[in-house]
Amino acid sequence: MTALAATPALAFAAAAQGARCTSNFTFVAGGVTEVEARTPRDQTCVLNYGRRSAILSYALVNPPARGIIGSAGNSDGRYRTAYRPNPGYVGPDVFEVDIRYIPQSGQARNTRVRVRMTVQP
Repeated sequence: MTALAATPALAFAAAAQGARCTSNFTFVAGGVTEVEARTPRDQTCVLNYGRRSAILSYALVNPPARGIIGSAGNSDGRYRTAYRPNPGYVGPDVFEVDIRYIPQSGQARNTRVRVRMTVQP
């Protein structure tokens, strides 16, 4: 497992032009949380984790094949991951992140988040 590190250019791009690219989703405790996401070609997309849960840690376990990923910062127990497709790429991509979190029930849990990204023209 590799902790997500902020890539200065990616983190900057995410802050400057990153758009929300998923709908709200709920973690599956002890399982795999499937997330569908979309972003336009050559655009950074920012995924937010922890809307209803405090994030304790997260780590990239399977990187995207057709793009780059990095931390887009965190605050108030919420983490942001920035994804940017390779220049000119259009099509599917996928990556996985392991997350340890505390839901509103207060007991720490783990999930793997599998993001299926669609890069649109």
